[in-house]
Amino acid sequence: MGIFRKMMKVVKADKEKQRCVTLRISETVMEKVDKVAEKNKVSRQLLVTAILKQVLADKHFILKITED
Repeated sequence: MGIFRKMMKVVKADKEKQRCVTLRISETVMEKVDKVAEKNKVSRQLLVTAILKQVLADKHFILKITED
């Protein structure tokens, strides 16, 4: 959850072709996503897409997975 400890800076970029996906996300994470999206006046979709793109592009990012 380190990504949400401080409010992140959001920079808007161009649109590209999209696909649809359904996710189950914990209420805690969703509340944080909502808060960051609202603060930066962007949609949750745009915010989650931006986070995923940046994480996937970062070769040094280490993903820690816990099964709830």
